[in-house]
Amino acid sequence: MNVGKISIRYAKALYEFAASNNETQKVYEQVMSMEKNLCAEKNYRTYISIPTLSNDQKVEILKTYVGTTPCKSLEAFIVFLTQQNREESIRHICLSFVDYYRQREGISYCTLTSTTPLSEEETKKLKQLISKEKESKTTIINTVIDPELIGGFKLEINNYRLDASVKHTLSEIKKSLVI
Repeated sequence: MNVGKISIRYAKALYEFAASNNETQKVYEQVMSMEKNLCAEKNYRTYISIPTLSNDQKVEILKTYVGTTPCKSLEAFIVFLTQQNREESIRHICLSFVDYYRQREGISYCTLTSTTPLSEEETKKLKQLISKEKESKTTIINTVIDPELIGGFKLEINNYRLDASVKHTLSEIKKSLVI
């Protein structure tokens, strides 16, 4: 079975389990922290795939990646994953959970890359525009400053990407001039 399908199924199960315990927000925050820590530690799969480790030891290792004491729902889910021998898929499951949570809770997440920071008023207008267009309750904007864009901006929302940068425009002109 495909890793993507597996991670989505486990992410949905975690969401439903957390919802039954009224811990979806807490699990979301802890899963985001865990994913960030797993991403920073490239060798985590090596650590948890050591054949001599017991499931309890794997659980303890995975709990350290949460950064704090995991809530009951997340801790039980980590135990369940190790029992099912799916601990190596934890990062994919975390990413799928974050996407699923945002979808269920009506959260639009976007990354805006520009040469200069947006003003508070511009950020507010952009949030309103995205919320209206995506019919979302909440919009989170991750701002990245990249002086190499020369001017303009790049906006990424889920799988949609708009590149209105001067760098991109110049690149397109260069491509059209090359025979």
